[in-house]
Amino acid sequence: MGATLDIRPGRVIGGVTLVEALLCFAIIGVFIGLALPAIQRARARTRTTECASNLRQYHTNKRYRSVRARADQQRIFAPIDSCPSSLTEASYIRNLVPRQSDIKNNTSTTIAFFEEAEMGNVIAEEVDPEEWYTDQVRADGLGISLVSQTIGVDRHLGELANYLYHDGHISTIHVQIVRGWLNRRHNFLDAGSGLPPFRK
Repeated sequence: MGATLDIRPGRVIGGVTLVEALLCFAIIGVFIGLALPAIQRARARTRTTECASNLRQYHTNKRYRSVRARADQQRIFAPIDSCPSSLTEASYIRNLVPRQSDIKNNTSTTIAFFEEAEMGNVIAEEVDPEEWYTDQVRADGLGISLVSQTIGVDRHLGELANYLYHDGHISTIHVQIVRGWLNRRHNFLDAGSGLPPFRK
């Protein structure tokens, strides 16, 4: 027996109304809106970790350091030679402020490398922290601006940056800690002076 369509008056035909469809789309939109920030934060944390890994390898692997030396003229970087969070392929800079004789007994508290500022072209030999601590700079509140021209102090999510120490460990330091150092005229690039305060 063949099927017939029942079109009797008052009979409700099954289906989805426009209101129900819009409600479903709204719920899906809310879920996507909740998920995206979490995904973006996870990706940013991954880039921070990848940057720390690149920094450590850049410090220890002479081959990549020689690649940087050959590539300086052309600004062609090996992937390991730049921070993945940087928009301009900013690299890492050796801290030449402390004297070698002072580093020997302070390897775990002396910064060896830091992240280059976003605009790049920082020359390690020209980094002079004394400029950051003058009375005029402190009065004008320009310390963090001057530091930011050399160091990428807030490159990563949460205003963080990676610093590698002479013993090989890496600290991810918040820009507020750097501001505190500047306010106290604490030269954190000097030997034995780069360890962030412990939080209780």
